[in-house]
Amino acid sequence: ADPELFKQWNGPQGYEMDIAEYDFTTGGRYRYVHHDTQGNEYEFRGVFHTVRENEFAIQTFEFGGVPDVVSIESIAFESLPDGRTRLTGHAVYPSVEARDGMVSSGMEHGMRDGYDKLQRLSFRFFDDHDISAIINRVAGDVQAVRSFIDGVLIHTLTFGISLTVYLA
Repeated sequence: ADPELFKQWNGPQGYEMDIAEYDFTTGGRYRYVHHDTQGNEYEFRGVFHTVRENEFAIQTFEFGGVPDVVSIESIAFESLPDGRTRLTGHAVYPSVEARDGMVSSGMEHGMRDGYDKLQRLSFRFFDDHDISAIINRVAGDVQAVRSFIDGVLIHTLTFGISLTVYLA
């Protein structure tokens, strides 16, 4: 819900972000712009239709680079053992062409980088004493290490995209 935290993890590595509006509440809106190193701008905006903080959200999503396309996205947070959280998202587009336009815009790269940054950011919330427990837990589970390295599992569906991210 904190725009400054959102700014730290959202988007591709090396991009800067300006947030014009970010109100993560039911009926709230968001608008932000990513700036790449060549000076290009990428605008995003939408409305949060339902927000149950730390549980569930439904939002619209518009990317200025693919005009006239609005997706509807759901995001669910699930508590897992050992203080971990599973973040599952699903996006639905009005057509296969709209979905493919978003994917071809570099969306997957931006999402992977963003969720990799989110995983790293989640580790910062633990104090020094908790870090060794996290390292031991991750190192003991080969699949968790693979998930950590891969960052995001993306499934392309007929009209949508689903992803699942595991946070420490």
